[in-house]
Amino acid sequence: ITNNNVNPLGTGVLTLAGGTLQAFGVTITNGVSNNIILSNSTAITGTRSIRFDGDVLLTSGSTLSLDGIGSYNFYGNIVGAGNLTQSAGVVRLHGSNAGYSGTSTVNGGTLIVTNSLGLGSSAVTVNTGATLQIDDVSLTSNPVTLNGGTLLGNGSNAAIGGAITLATSSTNNAISVGPGGTFRINNNINGAGEL
Repeated sequence: ITNNNVNPLGTGVLTLAGGTLQAFGVTITNGVSNNIILSNSTAITGTRSIRFDGDVLLTSGSTLSLDGIGSYNFYGNIVGAGNLTQSAGVVRLHGSNAGYSGTSTVNGGTLIVTNSLGLGSSAVTVNTGATLQIDDVSLTSNPVTLNGGTLLGNGSNAAIGGAITLATSSTNNAISVGPGGTFRINNNINGAGEL
């Protein structure tokens, strides 16, 4: 993607069956409106930001890898049993992703959740140097494993209801609260790792 036109990929369904979708040179603020079907593992990368307005279907066995240093904003709904992996940059999940049941792995950068159903029923692993940020919403049931990563509650309504596991090998886990905020932990913290 090299232009910021309205609907830079048209308006039809976009099926990604592998390979890489790249964004270079421009910031896609007008929004990619296509509904996206991920039928195989695919990476989205680049140096710029992209706004996705359509829904995303992650089919079972697929992985959507977000590898760019820009930011990715998902306003549509993410559904399916495929997986989501983030290696860099900032990813914001704004949609109601109740139908998303795959695993989410944050290896780098910051994953920001702004909807109480933003992670569906996904189990989340946050690895060393990465951050899962809950932005002023309550996640009721998502289990989170901290493997050297940071769990950040931002705003006055941030809460998490799933169990938190501190990975055995991890000594750099952190649970933090944004400035002036409140972060409610409504389940157990387990595991042999350290905080």
